[in-house]
Amino acid sequence: MSDQDAPQPALATPVRRRRWIIAAAITAVLAITASALIIGYLRAGDRTAPAASAPSVPASATPTALPAPTPTSSPAPAPVTDGINYAAASFTDFTAFGEADSGTQVSADRDGPHNGGTSLRIDSTTAAGLEHRGITRAIAVGPSTSYEFSAWVYSPAAHPDTEPVLFTVGRAPPAPFIEGTGGWARVTSSYTTGADEHSLAFSIAPSGPVSGFRLDDLGLTVSGAQLPAGDTGLVSNGTFESFGSPNLIRNPTLVFDTGSAGIDVGWFTPSVDYSVTDRAGTVVSAGSLALPGGLGRIDLTALPQGIYGVELAAPDGAASTIGAASRIATDFIILDPATGGSDVHNKRFGVGAHVERRYYDGSERAAAALGITAIRNDAFWDEVELSPGNYDFDTVYSTPFRAFEAAGIEPLVISNGPNPLYDRGQTPSSGGALAAYARYSQALVQQYTLPAVEIFNELNSTRFNNSACGAGADCYLPILRAAYTAVKATHPDTLIVGPANANQDDPYLTELYRIGGLDYLDVVSYHPYTATPEGFVSDIQQAQARLREYNNGQPKRLWLTEFGWTSPGAADSELTLAKYLIRSETIALANGVERLYWYDLVNDELDVNDHEGNFGLFRRATATVPAFEPKPSALAQGMLIRKIGGKAYSATDVATTSYSYAFGDAADAVRVAWATVPAPIRYVTDTPLTVTSSDGGAAVVLNPIDGVVTVPLTDTPQFIEGAVSGLR
Repeated sequence: MSDQDAPQPALATPVRRRRWIIAAAITAVLAITASALIIGYLRAGDRTAPAASAPSVPASATPTALPAPTPTSSPAPAPVTDGINYAAASFTDFTAFGEADSGTQVSADRDGPHNGGTSLRIDSTTAAGLEHRGITRAIAVGPSTSYEFSAWVYSPAAHPDTEPVLFTVGRAPPAPFIEGTGGWARVTSSYTTGADEHSLAFSIAPSGPVSGFRLDDLGLTVSGAQLPAGDTGLVSNGTFESFGSPNLIRNPTLVFDTGSAGIDVGWFTPSVDYSVTDRAGTVVSAGSLALPGGLGRIDLTALPQGIYGVELAAPDGAASTIGAASRIATDFIILDPATGGSDVHNKRFGVGAHVERRYYDGSERAAAALGITAIRNDAFWDEVELSPGNYDFDTVYSTPFRAFEAAGIEPLVISNGPNPLYDRGQTPSSGGALAAYARYSQALVQQYTLPAVEIFNELNSTRFNNSACGAGADCYLPILRAAYTAVKATHPDTLIVGPANANQDDPYLTELYRIGGLDYLDVVSYHPYTATPEGFVSDIQQAQARLREYNNGQPKRLWLTEFGWTSPGAADSELTLAKYLIRSETIALANGVERLYWYDLVNDELDVNDHEGNFGLFRRATATVPAFEPKPSALAQGMLIRKIGGKAYSATDVATTSYSYAFGDAADAVRVAWATVPAPIRYVTDTPLTVTSSDGGAAVVLNPIDGVVTVPLTDTPQFIEGAVSGLR
């Protein structure tokens, strides 16, 4: 199951500097003219423009800035509507910089532009002296030539804490745009290129807090040339009409803790209508959300634990970005705090992943939000060793592995796949290929300081094994032995895991143990793809018995490193998958399995009807929902971890058509119970029991009657908390 499976134009000369110097890297001397407006950087009070450093250049290359022009008559400033119809945007032919600055928003604004339908808007709460977000571009120009910029500016009345927006051109220091215009006013700036300047870069960015600054009709021409009204000369898209402002849900994760839920919305419209439904389809919250600046948050902190759907739509007749989605829907989940504790140390709950694939980017946040503490992921030999003895891990694996580790999630890496450099691209079997594979496995463990490494994947199946030797246990043993010997020589504490069988395959495991395989395995792993979770009972018990048989009567560590069910098509299959997850993982832990890896974290396909592509706990992110959308199985996984995390298995009450397994002791115990044939279960107790359905329903407290609490069981697992002394 784990087989492989309109950019912005580049600038010619943008030089990124540290922190506030970033704006100085592009240069300009700005001479501002407007009727009845002050020249340069002067406003109410005596204040000096902020200092800026410019890169040094040879004297022969220093451009000459034209003298500041004297004021000339111009029309009275045009009025501006200070509305709320603006939203964060990217503009065609301009490139954003300083994107780490989350306090600055560069927007497309449709509230009273000077010309056309849109102007550029800048708002910032980021303090002066820090790096600021802005936009930049470069234009081909001639050397030793004088140019003139012009623009229409609207700047609200200055506040004591307001800092100017800076315009930076070429090689000279940045200069501030005029402030407090009270309406649209035309400004100009002249610049002469140096003898070696063939590309003129300019940028626009705030230097500190500012609100409602707008710019329109930004033009550039050779000095002396006249631009017709609305013409921006050399600056394409100088009217800012061509932009992208996606309508989307902005949350980085759609898994919330109780009391923290909220849907963050980015939408180019003054408001958005929303409706939130629970798992039964009942509307639990609805209304209209105002979006000043195109941003808002639907507060859902009052919602209890469960899975919900939210649908967003622009109001009828509302202005919206052309081509952007007008309606968006997604699911999200809310989880109560853990009652069982944490599994951070023993890491029982893992998940399969393909983090090298781009659609997994950021998925570590979703996994961590559920409480998952381990992932299993391939590290394909042929993607790392591209020439004999040379390993390139960073190109494919290092960045995502480190992202998961930073999120507190430990990788179980599979040293996997053949390599065309050895044995003609077949699974290694010759002495030279086995030695090369062993060196690769050793390098893999060294690269990531792995606590465990799994040796190949499902080599008992010809689906993943094209060895000239064959697919028998006798062909796996030399691979295992070579890798074990090499890894243990340098990392004796690293666990060697295998054989990662497709299904249990008892004859294969028996043969592997008989010929000495357990001597080279710290952990035995296999993949129990059974028809139903209850098939795990006999399957795992047989595996455990076989281990004791060949391990001197002693148990050995057993991990299920891949198992799961797919959910193609109807929503009912997703609900079934959620039930199966809890039932299978509970049975496995109750039967001595040390660690579990559900397959897998994220759907591998967007097609909901694709069988192989719908095993995930989450759906893939999209342009309108950049976070990973949780399926009901994600809620189930999160609830199971929160209920029994940190609690050891303690008892099996019953395991026939009704199942009840206890984790923890006495009053601290949590039972996971269900029935494949609906039936009541009667717990003997003198104290109340708290019962929570795994589909996210509210907890119910049941009081004992004559020393018994009766709980109706169905195929949907329930969590039962409290002291139980037996069954009646």
